[in-house]
Amino acid sequence: MIAPIRIEAHDLRIGKIKVTNLYDFIDLSHVGIHWKVEQDGKTVQQGQIDLPEAAPHASQIVTLPYKLPETSTGRYVLTFSCWLKEEMPWAEAGHEITFEQLDLPVARVKDQQDVLSSAPLQAHQAGNLLTIEGFDFCHVFDMYDGTIQKISKHGVDMIQTPAQFTIWRAPIDNDKTVKEAWLEEGFDRTGMKIYGCEWTQTGKSSLEIKSSFSLGADSRFVIVRGEALWTVNGTGEIALQLQVKAAEELKTFLPRFGLQLTMPKGMEEVEYLGFGPHESYIDKRQSVKRGKYLLTVDEMFENYIMPQENGSRYGTEWAIVSNEQGMGLKLSAQEAFSFNAAHYTPEDLTEADHNYKLVRRKE
Repeated sequence: MIAPIRIEAHDLRIGKIKVTNLYDFIDLSHVGIHWKVEQDGKTVQQGQIDLPEAAPHASQIVTLPYKLPETSTGRYVLTFSCWLKEEMPWAEAGHEITFEQLDLPVARVKDQQDVLSSAPLQAHQAGNLLTIEGFDFCHVFDMYDGTIQKISKHGVDMIQTPAQFTIWRAPIDNDKTVKEAWLEEGFDRTGMKIYGCEWTQTGKSSLEIKSSFSLGADSRFVIVRGEALWTVNGTGEIALQLQVKAAEELKTFLPRFGLQLTMPKGMEEVEYLGFGPHESYIDKRQSVKRGKYLLTVDEMFENYIMPQENGSRYGTEWAIVSNEQGMGLKLSAQEAFSFNAAHYTPEDLTEADHNYKLVRRKE
């Protein structure tokens, strides 16, 4: 469907935008346009504009009375919502015809480092388990399996099973032609092999764990090789840097590459800064808006009749998954990422050929 109104940047530094009427025969007197300036999903300025003089196929330059800082730790976004002023035969008054979002020219600066990150931490290894403790956290890293086995804060466990790298996702309807190639390569049954894992306390408040690993399936070539660097600071924050390369022998592309975390029962609230409120992907995101959203895990799920990959949130800057008391995990990255949260694993979605066969997990 083609939107009848186009909104473009003209000179956003001084609030100038260009509005084009794409109707063939009528002006825009029946349309109201609400605008708002958001900083990381929080509205800081807003207003309303009318464009009765915008003739069919004509454009108009409009100046919005907002003010911008030169720098900010957050992202500034200008959002427009075009809606009907009165009831039409095809829609009620207030119906949104279209929307547009523009990134505003505010330079981003980093947050000052939290002084708590310099708090001391202790680490000791017993067998293959490395325990890392600080003022209010305790993490355990399995040196044999090369992954985080336990993440806890104030005595509350944040993960139920060890974190794992994964390349599998449930095929969607459009994957019918490539699904067989994925299964032939063993993408749905990979395991991780560790070639080396060592740790170093780089200071009183920092520790690094380096591992070399591969993902592969039985009786198949190695699918992915990688180097992981896990860093823990005095607040208990865990950072992960990865260098990963897919094997040249592969006959097809990977379904995905990501980190899978299984959180305990009760972690039901999902708050994130990204596109929403419904699912979005790099090639399926024209109907979503950038903003801050608060949903439940069940609301993140898209219940397709034939279970398949679903519920991704594209362009996410950070996400928090927590319980009712606000205890949980915050996930962020230097670049925007995609994530989903569900009571079903990718394997659950793959095995079920109809949604009534899905069994909802507690975790």
